Amino acid sequence: MNIGLTAEQLQAMIKEKNEKEYLIVDVRQSDEYRLDHLPGSINVPLEQVRFDPFVSSEPDRTLIFLCRRGVRSKVAALFAAD
Repeated sequence: MNIGLTAEQLQAMIKEKNEKEYLIVDVRQSDEYRLDHLPGSINVPLEQVRFDPFVSSEPDRTLIFLCRRGVRSKVAALFAAD
């Protein structure tokens, strides 16, 4: 499990991999996501990550969690690793 990608590393990964190999999960609140988000990402607020069937049913894809500053995405990555 890799925790902590830079924006540049994420851009490189998106260019190198097929979009079926990863899933970008924006863990901010829905109102934050509506204001601005990465195209192709899905919104699963942090408090729902552990219980979201879509997130837990993607064992063959790399899950990439993102948020505004990285705190929530790091917590989401730890939840998903359990």
